[in-house]
Amino acid sequence: MCDANCPCSKHGRTLDFPRRMTRASRIERLDYLKDQLRNRVVILDGAMGTNIQKFRLEEEDYRGECFADAARYPKTVVVGALVPMLKKLMAAGADFHVLEQDPRTLKEREMPYYLPPERAAECVPEVDLLVITGVTILNNTLPGLLQMAKPGAEILITWPTASMLPEAFFARGVTMLGGIQVTKPDELLNIISEGGSGYHFFGRYAERTVIRKKR
Repeated sequence: MCDANCPCSKHGRTLDFPRRMTRASRIERLDYLKDQLRNRVVILDGAMGTNIQKFRLEEEDYRGECFADAARYPKTVVVGALVPMLKKLMAAGADFHVLEQDPRTLKEREMPYYLPPERAAECVPEVDLLVITGVTILNNTLPGLLQMAKPGAEILITWPTASMLPEAFFARGVTMLGGIQVTKPDELLNIISEGGSGYHFFGRYAERTVIRKKR
């Protein structure tokens, strides 16, 4: 939660680093990140998804077996342009829709499945599988989506930091979380301070994780 000393843009305290990376500025970034991690929950987000998608990774590259049987659900809604999931559902001829605030992120072949977020109430209450991007946490649309979901639906939230607080999500109806587990924090901070993305640290400094609620 923000406070008077919060460094977020809302309170006008952002740390400006030089565009050109030097060893001194990299150390400064690492020291700043470590200091913030000691005192608060830090959410690192931005263009990571865009950077990862340009490598044309397949579904198993993103989430292992997390979505291996996604096509077996009679009806599905995907919230966000989660490319691997969309590819799997289309290949299986599944009955699904994708809710996305920016339709420009979808390819032409994905557009027949597109619905604007304003029509969520038409489809979300009917689905058996609801796959939600963690960006909905930031734009505050997640609570409404969870309230719409029908009892017994499989609800998956996927986001690097979503798995930090599984019980909070499970208490609100989420059944599965896709996230990451950091295995080498110092090396990971090095990559982040240099502008790296998940493509650079998955498998070396962090591993993908799936946490499922006990039934």
